[in-house]
Amino acid sequence: MKFLKRLNGLQLLIVSFAFVILVGTVLLCLPFSSNSGQFTPFMDALFTATSATCVTGLVVYDTASQFNFFGQLVILLLIQIGGLGIITIVLGAMSAIGKKLNLKERSYIVDALGSFKLKDSKTFIKRVLLITFSIELIGALLLAIRFIPSFGFRQGSWFSLFYAVSAFCNAGFDLSGYYNPGTSLIRFRSDPLIVLTISFLIIIGGIGFIVLNDCVEHRFKLKKFSFHSKLVIYSTGFLLIISFLAFFFIESSHSLQFMKLKEIVLNSWFAAVTPRTAGFNTANIQTMSQAGLLLTILLMFIGAAPGSTGGGFKINSSAIMLAGLKAYLSKKQSVNLLGYRIEQADLLKVFATIAMFLSVLALCSLLLTIHGVSITDAIFECTSALSTVGLSTGITSSLTWDSKLALILLMFIGRVGSLSIFLAATKSYSSEKIKNPPAKILIG
Repeated sequence: MKFLKRLNGLQLLIVSFAFVILVGTVLLCLPFSSNSGQFTPFMDALFTATSATCVTGLVVYDTASQFNFFGQLVILLLIQIGGLGIITIVLGAMSAIGKKLNLKERSYIVDALGSFKLKDSKTFIKRVLLITFSIELIGALLLAIRFIPSFGFRQGSWFSLFYAVSAFCNAGFDLSGYYNPGTSLIRFRSDPLIVLTISFLIIIGGIGFIVLNDCVEHRFKLKKFSFHSKLVIYSTGFLLIISFLAFFFIESSHSLQFMKLKEIVLNSWFAAVTPRTAGFNTANIQTMSQAGLLLTILLMFIGAAPGSTGGGFKINSSAIMLAGLKAYLSKKQSVNLLGYRIEQADLLKVFATIAMFLSVLALCSLLLTIHGVSITDAIFECTSALSTVGLSTGITSSLTWDSKLALILLMFIGRVGSLSIFLAATKSYSSEKIKNPPAKILIG
């Protein structure tokens, strides 16, 4: 207990997530979690527990084929904890050990949570829980309309709950092993109710709890929303429309070529939604064109909103980066977005994050290629892991133990945040008492 009290907010965040993953790993290792009644190898259980807690969806086993109801329940609980974790785990752990935040730790944890104030944290958490469970319940009821007639009341109800939680938390875990292992939602790709319900659960979970809180507080009056919420909503809408049109024209002659027009429209929409950052798929990833794969990688890289159940570089960071690039090309002194000026510190944070993101991604991709994985598959899998997406080209189960460990670390970093891990390892910031003279550097 004394050790925990000495940790700052971000260090406690990392320890809390690691503890949840460890408990999940132990439970999934045990014989009463598997269908075979045998122990699951530790590395594979660790991979599954990390993927569930970090709401990624990458798997080394088909979930329903490997794990029985208890194992699936453990995975579902890990997904739910992981989906809410950035908001709730740290504050809950601090409350449990009686730890109070100093001003510096408050600023750290605000960055990690994606929130701008902590004084109403208890009210905020209660609202987050109410919103989450309400949306998941509505999603489960809609899915039950299809699943219960297809699989019976008991199994259909479990399917509905599992998929609703997995979708809202942007996890991408599925139970396709009951009907066709490893096919995700391909069986239901012609069903608008399932495809649209899952996609909107993904979108709602991906825009983040800050935006959902604004929706409740301001009753969907966009003018009263915070700058953060406006930026997320506008950026998300723009990205969804552009990527939908791109997938429609690119994949109509590839992975979607044997579908009817309405199915192409439906599955192009889903292909635009799921890389942000859910991991479900209604079309076979292995049949996608190279252009489609590249577009999927870019969408995975961008990811969802801060303070959401999704991962990635974050959509608002991408918008700020583009605004900074536009300002530079226009030779403007300040960066402006939606009528607001972006501070220099925020710009530095965005570019520092993308630099760390790309560095970690490159190192892991290099490791996989050393073990014989193609460069396309390596970049795809590593981006999927780091952005906590879960889409896969199908190579995960055949990876070596060190490649699996690399993906585990990527999923953990992607969920907690590369900058958060860096700050957690740093005891404090040192103020610059003496400033060096500016350097004259030729760039470009």
